[in-house]
Amino acid sequence: MSAEQPFSEYGVMPNPNRTDDVGVEARYFREYGVHNVDDLVSVFSFPDWAGLEQALLTELPDSGVVLTTELATFTGPHEELVGSANAIEERVEFVRECSAGTDAEIWLGAPIVPPTEWHDWRNSVLTFVRGEIVGRTDKILLSAYEQAHSPVKRAPRESARFVNPIGMSALICSDMIASSSMKYMGRQWPGKTLLIPTCWASVPKDAEMDEWRAGWIEKSGGVDNYFKSQLERGVRMAFEASDAETIIVADRNAPNSGVDGPYNAVFYRV
Repeated sequence: MSAEQPFSEYGVMPNPNRTDDVGVEARYFREYGVHNVDDLVSVFSFPDWAGLEQALLTELPDSGVVLTTELATFTGPHEELVGSANAIEERVEFVRECSAGTDAEIWLGAPIVPPTEWHDWRNSVLTFVRGEIVGRTDKILLSAYEQAHSPVKRAPRESARFVNPIGMSALICSDMIASSSMKYMGRQWPGKTLLIPTCWASVPKDAEMDEWRAGWIEKSGGVDNYFKSQLERGVRMAFEASDAETIIVADRNAPNSGVDGPYNAVFYRV
């Protein structure tokens, strides 16, 4: 399946002819808060900016890697994104200042405000080290929600992907679906660890898709299992298109998604 073919928002459409060859072990953290997923990476998962701001002030580690959720500096409807530009830039500056007081890397999911009207909004991950932005990775495959409601534009597939000195790189949510075309073209996601900020279970209202999705939700045993299985399918695709041994997901849920909590998790290649 190419990345341009239909997928159930933030998850590929089930394909009875597909086999997932990659063995995966998973450990979930289905609550909001700070989760130490291994000896190095901490997931900062909060439903809104206020929770993340407080955690950065009080729970920022002295070292290691901090991974936030997708678009952590803006958690409202995307129709309000443009009007929130100043607040978004102030929040990015706040995170930069927080990073100056620690040896920890902070990987922040944030919309990038365009410098002029001739530029586009981006859905990105910024990497902060000791008060400096040392890397940026942009989303290359927008979700159906973003396509319907957001001023954000997808970045070119050839955009640079930042990799830190210990082999970590970022992959943003529905970009997992681009793994199929990456693999087809003989390309790989870089790094030995993929850090994936998400806003999972976020779907636009669409009568046709809602009807289709309802059938798969029933077959999956409920809405929570449905989105969980879709995430795991996307993770397997990312493993197939990389040499990564570990994939770490930092998630927040969209309001009224009906799931049991965020899908924060660490996945290991078996």
